[in-house]
Amino acid sequence: MSEETYKSLFENSFSVMFILNPETGCIIDANKAACNFYGYKKDELINMAIHDINTLSEEQVFKEIDHAENDRKRSCA
Repeated sequence: MSEETYKSLFENSFSVMFILNPETGCIIDANKAACNFYGYKKDELINMAIHDINTLSEEQVFKEIDHAENDRKRSCA
């Protein structure tokens, strides 16, 4: 698939999706569903960190990021 296809799937998905910096938890990108769900404009979300909008503690957010990264590595192996 092309990068355009992935971008279109991300933007047009009905699921809430973010692209995060795994080291900082900063939101790099958010789709329309995320904006609608959290009630922020895209440029507002991009200036936030996931722990700013998530009910989990900052420590729990980073644990979940690590968990997701480990799952991704296992599924790609």
